[in-house]
Amino acid sequence: MIGALIGAGLGLASSIAGGIANRNARKKQEQMIAQQQKENQAWYDRKYNEDPTKRADTVRLLTQMQEQIKNRNKAAKGRQAVMGGTDDSTTAVKEANNKTLADTTSQIVAANDARKDNIEQQYMNRKNQLQNQQMGIDAEKAADTANAVAGVAGTAANIAATIDSGAGAKKAPNMNVTQEQLNGIAKNSNDVLGLKAKATALPSEGELNSLGAKLQKIKA
Repeated sequence: MIGALIGAGLGLASSIAGGIANRNARKKQEQMIAQQQKENQAWYDRKYNEDPTKRADTVRLLTQMQEQIKNRNKAAKGRQAVMGGTDDSTTAVKEANNKTLADTTSQIVAANDARKDNIEQQYMNRKNQLQNQQMGIDAEKAADTANAVAGVAGTAANIAATIDSGAGAKKAPNMNVTQEQLNGIAKNSNDVLGLKAKATALPSEGELNSLGAKLQKIKA
């Protein structure tokens, strides 16, 4: 019984130690997930609110636009020097420059919108991934709690059963006189009532008279 109790106790201790180790590991995982969530949010805020005019692709478009306007104005001045300028030619150059500016602006806006959409998609994908990891950890924690409760309950039941079985082994002595003992009365001189006798033969008349005398002495 003692061995069984020790085994049950060791099993319970092992279960508790394993639960503590799992809890510590998950705590570290949760800390890592929380840090990654902060980093993901910081990345989103920085990239989404970034000034599009300072991006390399935007700067390239603006530089190309400026070159086009500059070359167009230069060409217009050359024609004016040779042929003389008119209001119509000046208006045409201005319209061309305005169109170049509008087209470039549209390209920048469209590129910036696409960039924001891409950033938001990446952010949400990463956010969902981290949330799923956290939900997985929460589910494992709940399962560990249920298993721990079941394990403790099972161990307690085993201990109780072991104790009960050990107590049951110590049965009260049988106080009833068997027929064999009755049949062997007075066969042992050291046994006053013959309860330790093992002989199975019936006593003789003399033996019964002797037993009667012994009983009379006991009563006296």
